[in-house]
Amino acid sequence: MESSHEGYENPAWQKTHDALGIKPKHDLYCPICLASKTVAALEKGQDLKDVTFPRLFIRRSRIHQVVDARIAVGTDGHKQYAFDTICKCAQCDYYCVFGVPTDLNYALKIMELRDNSNDFLVPIEYWKDEVLVDDDVREKLAALGYV
Repeated sequence: MESSHEGYENPAWQKTHDALGIKPKHDLYCPICLASKTVAALEKGQDLKDVTFPRLFIRRSRIHQVVDARIAVGTDGHKQYAFDTICKCAQCDYYCVFGVPTDLNYALKIMELRDNSNDFLVPIEYWKDEVLVDDDVREKLAALGYV
């Protein structure tokens, strides 16, 4: 059976039609760093326009059938599928997982691009330009062997 999400377009996420599968339509920022940098800037009387907030970057993406019994089968009786998109902050190492619904046909297309794997560890080429904007982050990733 096909997913009831056939043709569904999420307003916050876009299909990439490559091994990544989906990405946010807008930049995502780390809530931990956003809060701490905002407080620090306000305490110093600094204008927030001059503060650089770290963006979250996609580190991993998984496709799966939803197993939660409450939502695993839609009202039309079709099975539900989703991307679990894992985003991380290079500054403080905070990470979060977004569960984004998708249809079976798109899930199968992306799995084929992933050599029939449901899991995709995002290579550094996808995210290095997003996170290597801060000297502290660059030093940290160099010490870990990423750059």
